[in-house]
Amino acid sequence: MKKSAILFTLLFICLAATSTSTIGQQGCDFNIIGTWKATTTGATDEVLYRFAPDGMVTVLSSSGSGQVAEPQEIARATYEVDDPKAPKSITFTTTSKNRVFLYGKSSMKIIEHAGESLTCELPGHGRTRWTKVDSNRYFIILAAR
Repeated sequence: MKKSAILFTLLFICLAATSTSTIGQQGCDFNIIGTWKATTTGATDEVLYRFAPDGMVTVLSSSGSGQVAEPQEIARATYEVDDPKAPKSITFTTTSKNRVFLYGKSSMKIIEHAGESLTCELPGHGRTRWTKVDSNRYFIILAAR
């Protein structure tokens, strides 16, 4: 009985500490590093944008043929986010022709962003909703006896 009361008290303290720390927390920097899935209306191909910490973005696509295949690289460019705290645009620079980015510099306007989603507008392509693809999922299991 005494052990369960101590366990319950420790659990309550941990939950209270995490909830009070988030109340006073200011907005975090926007983090684009990782893999993002672009969702456009009417598209049959799945397009992934892999943003690296070194400023490179790789665009991967898997065809909608029905077979499960590894996505293939279709474009590569460098990127720059204008303001990490409140981004308004992402600028892409490429030195070769490809199907995704314009030759030279192109800019994509960020309409809204949350932690795991992003809505952008690319000239000539319209609005695109991106969701962050998390390849690593973590689970916490609490067990008591």
